[in-house]
Amino acid sequence: MDIDLSNLEFKETEPGAPGTYVGEDGLLRCGKCHGAKQVRLEWLGTTKTLPCICRCESEEHERQQAAARREAMRRRRASGAPENIELPGWRADLSGLCTTAPPYDKLTKYAERFPKMKASRVGLLLFGPPSCGKSYGASYLASKVEEAGHRVLVTAPTRILNELQDLRAKNRNNLIDSIARFDLIVLDDLGSERITDFTREQMFTLIDSIYRSQAALVVTTNLSLKEMKAPDSMSSQRIYERLLERCRPLAFPERNWRTEIAAAAQAQARLLFE
Repeated sequence: MDIDLSNLEFKETEPGAPGTYVGEDGLLRCGKCHGAKQVRLEWLGTTKTLPCICRCESEEHERQQAAARREAMRRRRASGAPENIELPGWRADLSGLCTTAPPYDKLTKYAERFPKMKASRVGLLLFGPPSCGKSYGASYLASKVEEAGHRVLVTAPTRILNELQDLRAKNRNNLIDSIARFDLIVLDDLGSERITDFTREQMFTLIDSIYRSQAALVVTTNLSLKEMKAPDSMSSQRIYERLLERCRPLAFPERNWRTEIAAAAQAQARLLFE
């Protein structure tokens, strides 16, 4: 599959940054770890010299990421929400996202204006076919909001419902109340949960609690707007009406994002062995 790289802009990196020197290969190197801070790549018939991070910069980035994870864990524990409802792995590397291209540009703007969006109780509903990048987009948005110091929970309805299933009625209410204390709540893959009277009731309680709270809500789903506006039951209608009232729909076009990510990773791997 061809990957659209038309949005990329390559810029030459100028030498002379503090603590750097030019190596025998003519590339800028770090004065501390002596790793390369530039790389040469062929692009459209020309050779471009592009910036890259050296080993000590990579290690510092990892330290910062670890500190951010510890702080996020502290905030989550302070909220009282159990750790096992968080969706694992959502903080994975999302640097491959082109955040200036639709619809990701709107996620970037939302993250930049998050305090205003939260105060106005405006959320987002990311909908589209499977594997079109909704979860990647929601994770990107959540990471930007978390980096700004806000309390973020990324979870899935199925994880919450599984936890609620094992609790008594009073403890269920306590769990739902603890979830609603976050600044941003991301519910990934709404509509994939097994439908029973219990799940419908608990999902309505959860959505209604978030609806009445000051939290911002972002939802991803494979359901279409038509399906949400004409559900097959009154209980589902009550859920979707609240979602559509609080969350602005954002369509994701049909595109197999996971296939493109795999193709890009394979292309990078080939460069290593050439």
